[in-house]
Amino acid sequence: MTQPPHDNRHPNDETQWSWDNVPQVSGPPPVAGPPAAEPPAGEQGPYGHKRFGEGASPTGYEPIQLRPTYLEAQPGIIPLRPLKLGEFFDGGFRAIRFNPGVMLGVAAIVIFGSLILELLVVNPVLTRIEAFNPANPDGFVVTDRDVVTLLASTAGPAVLSFIASTVLTGLLIQCVTQSILGKRVTLAQVWEQAKGRILPLIGLTILITLAGVIYFIAVFALLALASFFVFSSLSTETSSAFAFVIVGFLLVTALAVGWLAFLVKTSLATPALMAERVGVFQSVKRSFSLTKGLFWRIAGVLFLTVFLLAAMSAIVTGLITTLITAVIGGSGAATDLMSLTSMSTIASSIIGSLVQLVFTPFLAAVVTLVYTDTRMRKEGLDLLLQRAAAENPAT
Repeated sequence: MTQPPHDNRHPNDETQWSWDNVPQVSGPPPVAGPPAAEPPAGEQGPYGHKRFGEGASPTGYEPIQLRPTYLEAQPGIIPLRPLKLGEFFDGGFRAIRFNPGVMLGVAAIVIFGSLILELLVVNPVLTRIEAFNPANPDGFVVTDRDVVTLLASTAGPAVLSFIASTVLTGLLIQCVTQSILGKRVTLAQVWEQAKGRILPLIGLTILITLAGVIYFIAVFALLALASFFVFSSLSTETSSAFAFVIVGFLLVTALAVGWLAFLVKTSLATPALMAERVGVFQSVKRSFSLTKGLFWRIAGVLFLTVFLLAAMSAIVTGLITTLITAVIGGSGAATDLMSLTSMSTIASSIIGSLVQLVFTPFLAAVVTLVYTDTRMRKEGLDLLLQRAAAENPAT
């Protein structure tokens, strides 16, 4: 007899449902079993009358067989069925509205913490730039110590920001997986469920980053090798330059296409690692398996999401930064071009962080919904989620 899956939920947490309890089924979604056997002829139904369609039809036609229908279940931010395109974006905004305390609160802590570190590093640099006097350029001396200090002070916050962003993504994904079931969890509950996955999540992010670095190095090495053969095989400089442009364009295009394909194939690794509690390499393998057969659908949703967010971010940040720069310049608060540049840079950083405060949770929610939709289409996860929602309804 098949044993029920082990329950890994925290003993003091009855509101969350662990996605790692969901079996990973290969092949088509599960289907309903055969219908129950009909009672013998003449036997009455459960309410004292004969069943609909029972017995011979006086017209000689076969009775109509009615199949049961089920109401669409939606205990949380999305209906528990395969999603349409618009429902990914609607679900992303619903995830933020459903639990803004966690979605925006965690994002605010991480993003503005990174902003403070950035300003602490950038402000001394901007102050140093403001001290530059074009009339006396020899008085502006940059020593080796200044360069080392700048690189060290920049690398530290960059590493901390990388780790913080990785942790933020994991916490947001964990929150969205519960919002799908209508569970409005607290930050403490999210952390309790996600804290054991932080180190594997950082390892996964480093692995994908290193893979990208190796990929770019290999492609550019191939580009350099191809350039060498092109210039050595052609006699005239004009033809060599033309061939170099053609070969370079083809290789760069192949580089971009290959890298984007790799990002799509690994896009579900982070949700799989957080939700199914698998290892780093297992999550990558799981992502490759889930995206197989649904590559273009997943790529379309993710690329459209990133394009819309990038466009809106550029428009909002550009307009507000330009307005602030015009106000500062017109008010006389900035006495020279360097001061105006410093203020504009700080204003742009603040506005960018405010935009990121909304866009980061939205993107994390959409990626989680893509992962959920993929499993519903390939593994019948919607049926298991409906059962979980019925057994542990939201309060």
